[in-house]
Amino acid sequence: MNEIVLKKGTTVFLSEKGHNRFFYPTDKSDTLILDTLATRLYWVGSNDMIAFMIPETSVYANSESNKFISVWVQKSSLYNC
Repeated sequence: MNEIVLKKGTTVFLSEKGHNRFFYPTDKSDTLILDTLATRLYWVGSNDMIAFMIPETSVYANSESNKFISVWVQKSSLYNC
């Protein structure tokens, strides 16, 4: 599973840089504003979430279209995609 479509309305958790400059999920969440093709990132950092790279415009409508952000999605939410 390298790419998946995350559905509009899916809750995503933002990333922050932590120990050894690795990225980890935060408590800050946003909701996808459109169906989004997401690329899986094989990162460790959570037992309950999976990391993905998505276009920033999937969360923020006024963002530049060429920027991508890393987000985390609850594993249980992926069964609804």
